[in-house]
Amino acid sequence: MKTIRLTAAQAMVKWLAAQKTPAGDSFIAGCWAIFGHGNVAGLGEALYHVQDVLPTYRGHNEQTMAHTAIAYAKQNRRDRAMMVTSSIGPGATNMVTACALAYVNRLPVLFVPGDVFAHRGPDPVLQQPENFADGTVTATDTFRPVSRYFDRITRPEQLLTALPRALRTMTDPADCGPAVLAFCQDVQAEAYDWPVAFFDEKVWRRREPQPDPVEVAAVAALLRDAKHPVIVAGGGVLYGRAEAALAGAEKELERLEIKASFAGLLESDTAELGSLLQPGGLCATVIQLDPIKLVGYAPEAQVGRIEVGALAGARLSDGRELRGRVTFLSRRADDTTRTFRLEIEVPNADLSVRDGQTAELLIASDGAKAHLLPQSTLTLNDDGVLGVRLVGDGNLTVFAPVQLLRDTVQGVWVTGLPDAADVITVGQEYVVEGVEVAPSFKEPM
Repeated sequence: MKTIRLTAAQAMVKWLAAQKTPAGDSFIAGCWAIFGHGNVAGLGEALYHVQDVLPTYRGHNEQTMAHTAIAYAKQNRRDRAMMVTSSIGPGATNMVTACALAYVNRLPVLFVPGDVFAHRGPDPVLQQPENFADGTVTATDTFRPVSRYFDRITRPEQLLTALPRALRTMTDPADCGPAVLAFCQDVQAEAYDWPVAFFDEKVWRRREPQPDPVEVAAVAALLRDAKHPVIVAGGGVLYGRAEAALAGAEKELERLEIKASFAGLLESDTAELGSLLQPGGLCATVIQLDPIKLVGYAPEAQVGRIEVGALAGARLSDGRELRGRVTFLSRRADDTTRTFRLEIEVPNADLSVRDGQTAELLIASDGAKAHLLPQSTLTLNDDGVLGVRLVGDGNLTVFAPVQLLRDTVQGVWVTGLPDAADVITVGQEYVVEGVEVAPSFKEPM
């Protein structure tokens, strides 16, 4: 077996630098450190030589640098983590609160606090708590209740099993959390012949175990039978990248409650309680009557005079009149009638106007001077132009082209004539332009 001689601290950082994520990044992105006599000679020296692949960040407070490592792991959705090291005694216990935070939130952080001399040459060592009833107690024992994996390294070769166990815990989907390797300060500097294969690159992939189908069915039954189901989603959804699946589940739950997209009146209820409905099937009819929408069609000749927002009115078959504004005017003509759909919105607070009633629509537009004439006065000249015949100077007949504005029961409204004109209403078809006539007059319409 091929070996390489390194100190225990050198072996630790060399092994950590070889641990990768499926994306090819180092799983341990860096090390936060405050150096003291408990870690400077061992880990401090080892970290210095690998700073190109495992950078060291100097902290000024043990707890805050541990909280920073926690935030890094959370921001990276537990795909990457950081290492935190401090000296023995108060330097180590300052990180216990942060370790507890990582523990309860199942966030991966590798804590490597310095520890006592394993061979107990100096005993007690500086900042070591003395316990005269138990010689094995050290300050790092405070990490035991708040760590997912704890080990005290008293021999270099213990790292051969302790490091993989720590990383396995930090990448486990259920048991993920802080791993603590209390590193005796004399052991950090002890040399050992390490198997070269121990430092081969390894990719850590987080397992994705599927949920138990029986438990899933039980939860589904609870949600299905609940009147107001609520899903409380925690970090498992985030770290499992299940946000899209959760959003889909929420949409499915929303479909259990049928809602209208607007407030209105229930006109008909076609579905019975317990009926099986297909997506898109009719279950009820809801109508909105306030404001009510009046729909009509404008002819090609008039559509250019209508604008969205114009004042409009309607006269119902029972004589009632309504007021509103144009809210829609189609830009595409109906293929059959060549008319343009328009919509008018009218207040209907008392709901007196019902859906489907017939109405005559009136829309305000720019005014124009016009004459009201009998329909019989309209004629065509030899060129097919619509107009009327007038009595001009010297009682000579004149043809005047007109434009038809509106056809009513009382007559037709036309434009194109002067303000005062003598229109021939009887016998206009028996004369041609330029013929002298003897007109007789009647009262205008």
